[in-house]
Amino acid sequence: MADPLDQPVSQGQLLDHYVFNGSAAPGVGWARATASGLQVGVHPHAGWAGWFAVTLDAAGPGVVWHTDMSRPRRAVSAGKGEAVFAVQTATTQHNGAINYVVVSALSLDGKGEWLVGYAHGVVANADTEVLWRSPLRADAPTTEPVTIRTDGRHSLAVWLGDRRVYASDRLHLDIPSPFQAYLEVQSQNIGYAASFRNFWVADAAPVTVTGVSPGARLRLVSGRTVVTAVAGRDGTASLSAPSPALVGTGTLTVMGGGRRRDVTLFPYAGGDVWRLTGGS
Repeated sequence: MADPLDQPVSQGQLLDHYVFNGSAAPGVGWARATASGLQVGVHPHAGWAGWFAVTLDAAGPGVVWHTDMSRPRRAVSAGKGEAVFAVQTATTQHNGAINYVVVSALSLDGKGEWLVGYAHGVVANADTEVLWRSPLRADAPTTEPVTIRTDGRHSLAVWLGDRRVYASDRLHLDIPSPFQAYLEVQSQNIGYAASFRNFWVADAAPVTVTGVSPGARLRLVSGRTVVTAVAGRDGTASLSAPSPALVGTGTLTVMGGGRRRDVTLFPYAGGDVWRLTGGS
């Protein structure tokens, strides 16, 4: 799944891919698609309340989840606000379990922080265990590209941008697969909104290129990401991009047989299989 979330679309179009719900009372939670992202928010209210967009589709443990998540630039001075990206079991509607891993951007007392954790619960009131958190400070980033990989059992890795901030394969997550993504906002005693862009889910697998000369050298360049590979005897090469860069557009260069070939504007995602034609 890939959704750039970079243009206004109707509520009906959003409902083709997401369900909107939350703990907020009727009329308090809201969402709209804009040129600057999918805005998910809650109007002013008393106590804690939240609203979310959850994907209709689900995926198993062999994928990577990503979105660019933002909280408001000005940290709140009263109450609390939180932008949330969660990967949750898709069994919730069948058994009430709300077990999930989460990355959130919290704002309070004029400061902000980012944290990673996981939670267990049934129907509501899940208890969250914090695994990593950044210092609470006034100049905390308001936007981060968030990447999550988990098997729902023991392993979890989280990147903010290209920096891996947490990784473990010794957890007891108890999050049954398949999983769904939640793009969410929570707040206490205030109106608040979060913004999401560049949402994708991709196989945690290399990009395979076939049809090249045995021994040919391949290089994929996408932004600051550079991935290289050498084709085997069968003319197949595997390009393994790091998890935060599993989806992108770049330039694929193939050098072999005494010639060089550049494929520009090359769109790729983990698990893709491409065949090079017209010679390598």
